[in-house]
Amino acid sequence: MAFDVRMPDGTLIRNVPEGTTQEEILSRYNASQQPAQQAQPVSMTERMFGAGSPTARFLKGAIVDPLLGANQLLAETGLFGETVRQQARGNVRAVEQAVQEGRKRVGSEGLDLVQLAGNIASPINRLAPTVAAPTAVGRVGQAAGTGLLFGGVTPVVNTEDYLNEKLTQLGTGAVAGALIGSGVETAKKASKVVKDLAQPLTEAGRKDALREYLTKLSGPEQERVVSALRGADELVAGSKPTVAEAVSDIPTATGLAAYQRRLAGSMPEEGIAGQFAQRTAEQQAARTGALRQDVAQTPELLDLAKTLRDADATRNYGQAFAQTITADPRLAQIASNPYFKDALPDAIKLAEAKGITAKTDLTELLQYVKISLDKQLGKTGDTALSNAEKSAVRKVKQELLGWVGQKNPQYSLAREAFAKASQPINQMEIGQFLESKLGTALGDKERAGAFATAVQEAASTIKKASGQAVGKRLEDVLTPKQTATVNNILADVSRKAKAEELASQSNIGSLIQDTAELPNLLNRYATITNTILKALKKDSNAEINQLAAQMMLDPRQLAAFIEGVPKSKAKEVTAAMLKRLTPENRDLFVRYLAIQGGVQSSLQPEGQ
Repeated sequence: MAFDVRMPDGTLIRNVPEGTTQEEILSRYNASQQPAQQAQPVSMTERMFGAGSPTARFLKGAIVDPLLGANQLLAETGLFGETVRQQARGNVRAVEQAVQEGRKRVGSEGLDLVQLAGNIASPINRLAPTVAAPTAVGRVGQAAGTGLLFGGVTPVVNTEDYLNEKLTQLGTGAVAGALIGSGVETAKKASKVVKDLAQPLTEAGRKDALREYLTKLSGPEQERVVSALRGADELVAGSKPTVAEAVSDIPTATGLAAYQRRLAGSMPEEGIAGQFAQRTAEQQAARTGALRQDVAQTPELLDLAKTLRDADATRNYGQAFAQTITADPRLAQIASNPYFKDALPDAIKLAEAKGITAKTDLTELLQYVKISLDKQLGKTGDTALSNAEKSAVRKVKQELLGWVGQKNPQYSLAREAFAKASQPINQMEIGQFLESKLGTALGDKERAGAFATAVQEAASTIKKASGQAVGKRLEDVLTPKQTATVNNILADVSRKAKAEELASQSNIGSLIQDTAELPNLLNRYATITNTILKALKKDSNAEINQLAAQMMLDPRQLAAFIEGVPKSKAKEVTAAMLKRLTPENRDLFVRYLAIQGGVQSSLQPEGQ
């Protein structure tokens, strides 16, 4: 815990750590009272051997920290009194402060990979008791003991909760030691371990880990995958595809689809699952909106259109029925058709019910015959007509309509007006039927299969929707634009269904509720660091998951992420340097130089 100290002259010294001695407080006060001096240039000697130099930082990690930590560990037991304990704490803080100030002087910031290299190469690691360990389990256990020892002698800078800090150091030291094992024996191995351990600690490292992982998941047809990601267009305006949908036609991209499904099933508090749920809702809304706007409209508009059509039909047919026409031999010939005769009883019955006769209302009577013929054509099940019978009925119907239209042109105009008014009605009916099959009209989950069946079985859909066989294909009733909208919606829902199927064909890890993380961060050393970060409540997986989710929702961004970043030259630089080194029997400083070279080359900006 830190506190503030107000000096006699009113100067406020802020954030003084608990346990700071009066001498240290006075030193801070004196430093604050000195006029700011112009920063002096950093000399070559300071860069090479000063407190912030790579040499000093490596030795701090390898030798100074273990000595300070061991001294502090003994002092914290209380056997030597409070004065000794405060002095030990002060020594730790003084060294840490000096190194941090020195790093600022030489322009070194952020994670100190050089000091980390010193930790790994420290001679202290060799003090742990060792025995012959012929088995892998034995070697891992022995390495865990080494890590435990180093955790014990690591100094604690923040001493407000020394015991818990020390327990954390012991635990993470043991884990790190067990995972690293006893294989860090050469400069080459130490250099690689340092870089791998550091991967989750920097934003660039996390991005590199994710990039490598997503590249691996893209499968053997990476060029095809990237091309598909770049060409992931909206099939329906507003329905943005995800990565899984963009690659749904590539069987080898199962890993990407499965990883997206894993992210979408992550813990709600991460907010990632909600992002995918929101995208699904947006897609469904876009598809339903397009279907309604271009085809289905609304039930209220459909009812209004029917009302207006019926009102016009009543007027138009009334004018046609008012025209007087007389029979002739051609009508008698048409009436001799057996299917005409079958339709006549129902027509006569309806005419009698309305009080009309053939002598005064022949047009209306023949309209009833036409309606009876339509009933014959509409029969289903066991009473349905055969194709040959339907053809014969249609023929006599067309002959009848042709005769009436010739005798009474007003009747033809009434029929044409009714057909014209029926076209948008039939389109709306089909659209609303398709919307019901899509499943979103009632807020249900989309049913791609039912929608696809309804589109493919167009003749059945048209008849069910309109009640009439007014066409065999959707394009027989719908406009080209409406047909394109329906086909685009079908392609969109089919793409989503194929993506779900693709994801089910690969298992990249179980969806455990508390881990929707990037599996293993690609290497076991990065896993060590992430384990430590979790213990410190700074889990890097959360950031990786957020970045991954962002790209899974933007295929073009993922394509650029996989393909558009120059490859680092760090590996080539490190390899070239290591070729000039003998891996065995090097002294500590030579090992340090190799590690430092590998680390520094990995930190160089691209192109340098």
